[in-house]
Amino acid sequence: MMRNGKLCYIAIESNVLSSANRVNDMTVDESSRRLYVATDQGVYSLDMDNGFKAEKLGNSNMTFSAIYECDDMLYLGTRNQGLWRYDLKRDALSGYADVGSTVVMDMFGDGNRLYVATDGNGLQVVDMESGAVVDSYDMSGSHGKSIRSNSVYSALRDREGQMWLGFYQLGVDFTMYSNSLFETYAYQPHLDTEGVLTRTILADGSRRLIGFRDGFCFIDEDNGTFERYYASDMRSPMVVSSILYEGKYLIGTYGGGLYVFDPERLTLSDFEPGYDDTFKNGHIFDFEIDRDGDLWICTSNGLFRHERDGNNVYYNRLNSKLPEGNIFGIFFDSTGRGWICGEKGLCLWDAESRQLVGDILPDKFIHNTRVRRICETGDGRLLFIYDKNRMFESDIEIKNFGTLTTPVPLDNKDMDMLIDKEGWMWLITTSGLYRWDGNKVFYSYNFNDGLLSQTFFHSGSDMDDDGRLWLCSSQGLVTVDIDNVTERQRPYRIAITDASVNGIDSFGKLDRTGDNSYEMRLDNGGEVNLAVKVSGFSYSHPGDEVFQYKLDNAKTWSVVEGQHTILCTDLGSGHHTLVLRYPNEEKSEVTLDIFVERDNGVWVWLIVIVLSIFGAAASIRVKLKRRKERKDNDAGNDAQADNVQVERKYRNFNMSDDECRQLLKNVEEVMRKSKAYTDPDLKLAGLASLVNTTSPALSYMFNQYLNTNYYDYINNYRIEEFKRLVSEPESEKYTLSALAAKCGFSSRASFFRYFKRATSISPSEYVKSIGKNNRE
Repeated sequence: MMRNGKLCYIAIESNVLSSANRVNDMTVDESSRRLYVATDQGVYSLDMDNGFKAEKLGNSNMTFSAIYECDDMLYLGTRNQGLWRYDLKRDALSGYADVGSTVVMDMFGDGNRLYVATDGNGLQVVDMESGAVVDSYDMSGSHGKSIRSNSVYSALRDREGQMWLGFYQLGVDFTMYSNSLFETYAYQPHLDTEGVLTRTILADGSRRLIGFRDGFCFIDEDNGTFERYYASDMRSPMVVSSILYEGKYLIGTYGGGLYVFDPERLTLSDFEPGYDDTFKNGHIFDFEIDRDGDLWICTSNGLFRHERDGNNVYYNRLNSKLPEGNIFGIFFDSTGRGWICGEKGLCLWDAESRQLVGDILPDKFIHNTRVRRICETGDGRLLFIYDKNRMFESDIEIKNFGTLTTPVPLDNKDMDMLIDKEGWMWLITTSGLYRWDGNKVFYSYNFNDGLLSQTFFHSGSDMDDDGRLWLCSSQGLVTVDIDNVTERQRPYRIAITDASVNGIDSFGKLDRTGDNSYEMRLDNGGEVNLAVKVSGFSYSHPGDEVFQYKLDNAKTWSVVEGQHTILCTDLGSGHHTLVLRYPNEEKSEVTLDIFVERDNGVWVWLIVIVLSIFGAAASIRVKLKRRKERKDNDAGNDAQADNVQVERKYRNFNMSDDECRQLLKNVEEVMRKSKAYTDPDLKLAGLASLVNTTSPALSYMFNQYLNTNYYDYINNYRIEEFKRLVSEPESEKYTLSALAAKCGFSSRASFFRYFKRATSISPSEYVKSIGKNNRE
């Protein structure tokens, strides 16, 4: 033990060679001030207030390898006889739980559960009251917690609830951090949605109607009712929409029409049989009820209005102002006006004249494009998601309107929207979940918050009467209590973990000057390019981490997502400031002060002298260099020649961040408007021509400003275009190769290779995850 700064020896037995002096583990009971020690010759109790006098407990000379004390019980592990328990009040030792291995290496507890590390059966979790094994971490992953080895030699649970496991010769595993803000819905023993793709949800009090790609289920938690319908029970099992209307659930399918589910009788029947074939074999995309109580049904064959008295009114392009193509949705604002979202644009329902009207929206409003979602805020603002998931806003009078830009770009993310009871927007995308106050506060959520998936589905969200959100994802039905969504709390600070200058490790020059501040002093040897590595220490999926950074007086924040390196290029002499943070979270800001030494005048004179002496030699070297470059250009192919030329120009070529930002804006405009990436023959020079710049400038922007390359940038657009196309209803008539060709991929092999590299899953796996069945 340590006493007064010195290491002191305590003998359990006076004979130093006694097996009792071989201590394997120990635990402290603070209330009784006793130290309990597990040895090779039984268990001992040491009085911490009486010179650590040792007293043997019981008569057993067993070798105990691990020990944990709780409520006057000692839990004891052995190397060959499993798990035991010693009752301190009764002075009795007895066998305890069977953990599947007789070799116990370590253990700890939390007052309710005992965590037992074994050599042979992983980590077993025991309920301390019943002695039953209730959870397990092992190689089989049968409990959803797979580890690399069953030989667990040490275990620890930290303050955030993460489990750390030490293995024999295999290092350490840890369970990824999650604060459990979001929960995955389960109704035991009938249903656990974890790992199950869910498409629609209606949450009404204690009732849940959950749509899957292979049917649906109905749950009434108060009555204990659970009813499940499968593909064999329906014409099409893929549920894409649902609504509660006059006490019954209407269920829209993709290709199987419309069903009516009676929650009292638990019966499933057709809607208006014989009225229209759409209700039997069409696509039913959306429902809405207007203020008169009429039901509106959006379909692949126009728009239906089902009046409360039972009459049906049918609208199509021939008998009304309805846009052509599919009708995907309808929204009624606070004035009673209806916004009908078609495949080719908008039209409005005039509640006073009770007619559909078109061509009345202002010139600069949204026209001739698909609007995916419309919402209204508490202060009367209308919010639109349209086209490639861009956002638009308008006042209720449609007089003041314009583009709405999120603080963090969400381009190319298939997006839905919901407004919670506090007036915040939830942006629900196929690659992330975000909450935004409409101004500067913007939060992103991921695995750290309890989300098992970042893939959410359009029209797969609901808010119940209590304000709880329900969200459908590829890995289950996710729910969150808005009252628990407070200001974001981070368990760990952002930290700078490494740094290099011009590719040379420079961690030794990084000094921590405070809890949230660092400093580096660098020599000015010419070009100074600093690469800084950062971590949020979330101990989660690295790809889920998102940071913002700003260098010096940059007007806007740059974003890095799924990567941990930030580049600061061409740093001149003087003082630079790099600020890092989580997106729009000022309290998380970390500052790095970079001091680049100024040039010394003596060195300038030396350079002048050297240049004077070796001027002739330099001239010869330049000539030889040019000759060599000509030979290299002649020998290489066109692509290699372009790369050599661009690399050579980098030496004397520089662009400011503002210039790069403007060029990137021009490129994105071309990508968005003309879809240049769909041309499989598009080269760097061709793209440069489209944005009226040069190949070196474009290459510099990709490599130095975005830290990527031309082909990765273009292929990312192609991947997102593929995701958009495959989500469309008519996509299933195309093969994956045909869709890839539409996106600009020149071959099936390159498409599959790049898709797997970019998303970690194959195109086929992705298609299945969103409920599609395209052939390869």
